[in-house]
Amino acid sequence: MNISCEAGVTRRQLVAAGGTAALASFLATSPVAQAITARPSHLRRSTYLLLTDRRFRGRPADVLSSASRKLFTLVEIADLPRAKTLAKYRDSEHAFHLLFEGPPRGTQDTYVLDHPATGTFRLFLAPVGRPSAVQRYEAIVDRCAVTEAPRSEATRVETRR
Repeated sequence: MNISCEAGVTRRQLVAAGGTAALASFLATSPVAQAITARPSHLRRSTYLLLTDRRFRGRPADVLSSASRKLFTLVEIADLPRAKTLAKYRDSEHAFHLLFEGPPRGTQDTYVLDHPATGTFRLFLAPVGRPSAVQRYEAIVDRCAVTEAPRSEATRVETRR
């Protein structure tokens, strides 16, 4: 069988394009690929807004004993302060502030939190306010932030001219 290709496409280019198309098809339909690219539910505002029971059990991530789990109660879900000046942060699904009440004398740390509706996940919590019988803990979720790639020194010099 003799295939003529007048468009100037080589066999190597054709095989590469076919492989790319097959990979794209796999990534578009594969549950594994979708799970890898999905945003975790604990990083979405709607996950917390839909909770009827706002009590979580938690422990610092470096503590393995389940006996050390403490109660954390979600008391506030709010916009980040920058929402006042940047519209993309207002009521954003991907940028918000969580305020919990939890055990006294806690430290800032990554906590393993567990809830019947959300499952088990890790979240960085920091104590805020004055210590009292019930300590408040804050979590900030900001997946709207886009950082610029650092420019090379050559690019910086060139833009100054």
